[in-house]
Amino acid sequence: HPLDAEPYRQRFVEAMDDDFNTAQAVATLFDLAREINRAREEGTPLTEARKTFRELAEVLGLTLKEEVHLDAAPFIKLARKYELSSAGKDHPASYYIDRLIEKRDEFRRARDWPNADNIRNSLAEMGTMLEDTPQGTKWRQER
Repeated sequence: HPLDAEPYRQRFVEAMDDDFNTAQAVATLFDLAREINRAREEGTPLTEARKTFRELAEVLGLTLKEEVHLDAAPFIKLARKYELSSAGKDHPASYYIDRLIEKRDEFRRARDWPNADNIRNSLAEMGTMLEDTPQGTKWRQER
């Protein structure tokens, strides 16, 4: 079932009707963002929820970048190469990127640099750039 963002829309409208209670409106946006992130991990359809989030954010003057829609197929192929059990299930590309980063982290802990580097390089060839930080590996899509 898709994520239902309507309760968040209602809370947002109520906050704005309450003498422009922007603090409550922003808190509602954060709650919706958290729910979208949680649902994404579960593979829940999010098209309408993201549309609602973007629409409500614009009411507050926030302009959000359009999300890049990635074809999951090349990431699934790479996940299969590393025998990740989720490969081939119906998940967005971001799900596979996160699983590949976890696998790369396993290789790094085991000091298996060739496999760790291969995952990084393969992702880079698909436009997914990795950045290792003290908080963990972050990724961004360059194309």
